[in-house]
Amino acid sequence: MDKNAYHKKLIEQIIKVNNKKAFDEFYDLFYNRLVQFAVNFSGNQDNAEDIVSDLFVNILQNKELFLKIFNVESYLFYCVRNECIRQSKKINQRIESDLFLYLPSQDLNPLNELEFNELYSEIERAINDLPPKRKEIFKLIREEGLKYKEVAKRLGVSVKTLENQMTHALAFLRERIQSTLNDIKK
Repeated sequence: MDKNAYHKKLIEQIIKVNNKKAFDEFYDLFYNRLVQFAVNFSGNQDNAEDIVSDLFVNILQNKELFLKIFNVESYLFYCVRNECIRQSKKINQRIESDLFLYLPSQDLNPLNELEFNELYSEIERAINDLPPKRKEIFKLIREEGLKYKEVAKRLGVSVKTLENQMTHALAFLRERIQSTLNDIKK
């Protein structure tokens, strides 16, 4: 029996007869690999574990859907990848909205202006501290507004590589500016 047929057999046992032993075996086959994949993608162990745990809960809640899957292993990794991307976009939007709160306005008092300048300087330092290739990718996508496909073609790398590099860049920036944001919000 090939690997995919075996995975489908486990899924059928989980779904049709609610076989806990089959679920445990399925879980053991994929959990650690999926978590490691998510960590590589998102850079965060806790977040990766949550994503994979949610996927297994989703399997149990949407059992019939999983019977229709052709390649179980590919589908699981695809789901984890998409969730990592979705969460990364969500985090980016949150960071951007946090930064928007501190954009200078005409009624800035000297303290608010100082806080904004401090945050802006920290962001610039963090961007400059990115590894050179990651920094280049970040600037092409975020500052020049190029599409992933355009950057991939220009740099001769895959879109997946760019997504991975941006995920790592944003995680790094988030860590670096989080304390500054927390100080400003106090």
